[in-house]
Amino acid sequence: MGRHQDSEESVVGAVIASLPLGGDAMMEFDIANEFLTGWGRKGYTTELIPGCLKEAEKKKLLDSRASEELTEEDFTAQWRDLVNSCRAPRDHKSIVEFPIPGTERIMIQQGKKLNQHYIHVVESKGFARFISTGRNLRSKISETPLLPQKRYYYDLYLDRGSQRLQYQITGNVGTRQVTFEWFVSAFQHLSRYYHFSLTFSEAAPGDILALYCEIVEDGGAGGAYGTVGVQNTMVNKFLQYEDRTAGTVTNGTSVRYVTVNNVLTADHFDSSKTT
Repeated sequence: MGRHQDSEESVVGAVIASLPLGGDAMMEFDIANEFLTGWGRKGYTTELIPGCLKEAEKKKLLDSRASEELTEEDFTAQWRDLVNSCRAPRDHKSIVEFPIPGTERIMIQQGKKLNQHYIHVVESKGFARFISTGRNLRSKISETPLLPQKRYYYDLYLDRGSQRLQYQITGNVGTRQVTFEWFVSAFQHLSRYYHFSLTFSEAAPGDILALYCEIVEDGGAGGAYGTVGVQNTMVNKFLQYEDRTAGTVTNGTSVRYVTVNNVLTADHFDSSKTT
């Protein structure tokens, strides 16, 4: 089995909600109003109420769906099933949208292959893709990309019931941050375990901070099974920190991408408080 994470302290603190990566489902977070809704599509459409909503907000949504004769118990049961589902049919996708001023939306999407998960950042000038599996990044980039990309490890996999992908919004308007956090293993290699996070800052569009809290690979040499870098898919430019090089990504490795300088900087932090 994969690593069980219930006892671990999250690098982002309290969790707003776990991301449903299975089924044909969608969840949306309105950062301006800090309001979270979700729904599923399997021959019908309904709205699912996560437990983090205030009672007044839950009542408002329930009242809006009263004509469909759905009760709060229905919502709760459907939401639980959605969160606990870790696999999607090949012809379905799961998307999460985070509207942020200056950024039209951030989406998390599960691809047609069961072990592929993506993050898309959508802006008026185009979009970038943050992907957990795919082709090798190239090693050079000649100018600042409009939008960055950071890829982590090949074939990341959620072990049903014990691992998760989660997010949190922190800060006030103008200085908010969106942090995504992975507790995952490698597909068909559950002994390889990865706990890392990715943070976007509203005040610094395009900048990225990746924190690698715990990396467990064969022989303990992190980095051998993944690539870390940024790229602009719109103009085919790349900047790479490492590509499948043992020992380059270990517990406490941090990698920061600064758009204005177009640089990737590696550092180290105390990961003992997050594992």
